[in-house]
Amino acid sequence: MKTLLLIGVLCACASASARPLVLETQAIVPAYTDEYGFAGDELINMNTHPIESSDPEQFRNTASLYHRVADGNWVFVRDLVTEDGEEWGAAASMTTSVAAIPMPNGVRVFEHSASGWTEASVAPASRIKAVRVDAFGNDILMTDALCSPGASVLTRGTTGVWAVSAHLDAPAGGCIDSLDLDDGRAIVHVWYGDDVPSNAVVFERSGSSWNAVATLDTGSTSGAHVSLHVALHGTLALVTQWRRPTLIFRRTSAGWQPAGVFPNPDSDGAQDDLAIGISDQYVVKLAWNLNRRTTVVNVYRPTAEGFEHVANLAAPEADLGFSDARIYGSRVVAKTGPDLHVFDIPANTDVPPLAQDDFESGAAQQWTLMPGGQWNVVSNGRTHFFRQSSVAGDAGAIYPADMTNQHVSADIHPLAYNGNDRWVGLMTRYTDPSNYYYVTLRNTNTLVLKRIVNGVVTTLAAVGADASLRWHRIGLESSGTQQSVYVDGMLVMQAYDAALSHGHAGLRTYKAGVDFDNVVVSPGPLASQVYADRVATGGSWSFEWYRAGTRFSQTSTNSGDSRALSGLPRADVSVQADLSVDAVSSTGTPWAGLIARYVDSTNYYYVTVRANEISLRKLTNGSITVLGSHAFTRALGVPVKLRLEALGDRLRVYVDDEMWIEHAGAEMVAGKVGVMTYRAAATFSSYLAIEP
Repeated sequence: MKTLLLIGVLCACASASARPLVLETQAIVPAYTDEYGFAGDELINMNTHPIESSDPEQFRNTASLYHRVADGNWVFVRDLVTEDGEEWGAAASMTTSVAAIPMPNGVRVFEHSASGWTEASVAPASRIKAVRVDAFGNDILMTDALCSPGASVLTRGTTGVWAVSAHLDAPAGGCIDSLDLDDGRAIVHVWYGDDVPSNAVVFERSGSSWNAVATLDTGSTSGAHVSLHVALHGTLALVTQWRRPTLIFRRTSAGWQPAGVFPNPDSDGAQDDLAIGISDQYVVKLAWNLNRRTTVVNVYRPTAEGFEHVANLAAPEADLGFSDARIYGSRVVAKTGPDLHVFDIPANTDVPPLAQDDFESGAAQQWTLMPGGQWNVVSNGRTHFFRQSSVAGDAGAIYPADMTNQHVSADIHPLAYNGNDRWVGLMTRYTDPSNYYYVTLRNTNTLVLKRIVNGVVTTLAAVGADASLRWHRIGLESSGTQQSVYVDGMLVMQAYDAALSHGHAGLRTYKAGVDFDNVVVSPGPLASQVYADRVATGGSWSFEWYRAGTRFSQTSTNSGDSRALSGLPRADVSVQADLSVDAVSSTGTPWAGLIARYVDSTNYYYVTVRANEISLRKLTNGSITVLGSHAFTRALGVPVKLRLEALGDRLRVYVDDEMWIEHAGAEMVAGKVGVMTYRAAATFSSYLAIEP
């Protein structure tokens, strides 16, 4: 009996990646929202709209209280504040005991008691027309402009009256455009002007004074003023950057020190984090997600080693992107347009491990066969395939695990089509022959995404695709309501459908003979990195992003080891590129290739394109071991499509989508990916690294 290889999920550190749980919107607050604030089971909805009057400059600004009831829905309680005047539209901030509400005539403060929320007294001179507010304990931090020369601390006095107790000044020449307040500490982001590096300043309270104790350099500049974001909680501080990963700082005995970055785990280029937040349990980061083609909230859990990526929070609508996100405890509220989406992060965010079957045992007994078809494991003398040879009708094979979110991919080689519009493909969320999602590669040169529900077939999406009798790498993912199709790791189509929520992955054919190999079933989501967090050593490197991916070029033939690494350390990864060796040194043995599971300069796996072969190797403590090779004649300037996979203990090398080298027994379990040359100039086009 062939057993699928099970691979545990890697716990992430500050710069590592784990496979996240995908959660979609669990509730929507039933109100039009301009801004908001929330804590626990209560939320303040801020709404501004024109007043129908002869004065077009008159607006009604309303702060409404909503409460979460037992079934998870949010219900309107009452309007806390309504003020007519200029359009304000600033966000509120609240804890379970205090709420700060910016209004045109000045900040309004509410306190919570057994009788509910009641308005507190603010000293007249302290009723600042706040633009940004953040509440914590008996303090409220405020600025009165989008970019202000200073921030004010509003404190509850012994008589219950709130009054300004301190001013936090920005450094000379700078202004504060983002802030966050914690217990006796505050952080502000300071902007100094276009094309001037910004920074963040941490203040700590000593008695009645607030002192600037650290300046956190970010080096981030932009050609236009874009408000960057800061977050502070305990000894952890986060600062976003313009088009670069969020920076991590920690307070140690030596003061506030850099502690790494939060790269985007699924990115097609430069990174913009739109919001960040910290609670006792989690860190959240709102960023563009390449897999979903929208923004998602990335959720991280602090660990002894750093941070573990535990969840992605997403709205099911593909055309909406979150514009703000906040966390309180384990609840996250995110704003998309006028809507507020609510998520509750479960205590258990574990997902099933990745599984794969390469059929090298010579059997496939774990697969359950649907009626019809002729299935056998066959060998070509070099590797084994799972072959369905009948062209008479329907055939299918089902993977045993019943999962909610799932991604299935396979090497698929059609052998013969019996008639027109015949096909081979993959399934997700299969529960019985009348209910599942499936993608079909059809001999009409189309790739079609369909569902069958209670026996009724519906087409969800379709694109043109080569269906010739060669090897293809196809993937199908069902994450929440999103159904996505991939070719060679690239998203080619997606649709949103909620008809089926769980089931099995599987293989499927109709009047077509086919070989399946290297089937991978994971809980998803597929994650890609083509550009972010690149680090080059040796050689002369240049990087370019374009529609098909990223182009890496190394132009020196005199350099020895020259590497360009990208992305996050991952356990399971596939890295690919169109590799062209452009020129070589007349000395030594020149080569160029791909890297997987790079731990350090003396430990990694790599595949090399040499003059007369393609060679899979490992470097262990500086010692080289050849794991496999295949004859190949290199031509200068002619690209070869090369792919290196490291999944569990399996390493595989593909040339032009066909597997040439396979090795079992990989010991290194995680690391970065990248490209490499030795005494060779080379170009790596359409570079893509994915976690399936």
